[in-house]
Amino acid sequence: MSVCSKRIEFKKLYKGRLNLTKLKNMDEKRKGEIAFILLKYQLSREGIRLGPDMKRELGNIAKATDIPLSELKEFGRDIFKEMLNELLTE
Repeated sequence: MSVCSKRIEFKKLYKGRLNLTKLKNMDEKRKGEIAFILLKYQLSREGIRLGPDMKRELGNIAKATDIPLSELKEFGRDIFKEMLNELLTE
């Protein structure tokens, strides 16, 4: 998916305002899909910073969110691979 098509998807999802009634009725799978698209969009705009403090930051996130560190690492690995593949296939 190109950056342009990501922007179009983002605009289709957002449309300038949020309808909270629809959000309450939306199933969890779709909410997850939207959150994933928004995260990828944000990462593509702001970039991904890798440094020596990344492991510590992941540990802090795991502690604050009660998401196991192993799951955070797996999720990060998957999203980075997916974004890299998209970039290299454009």
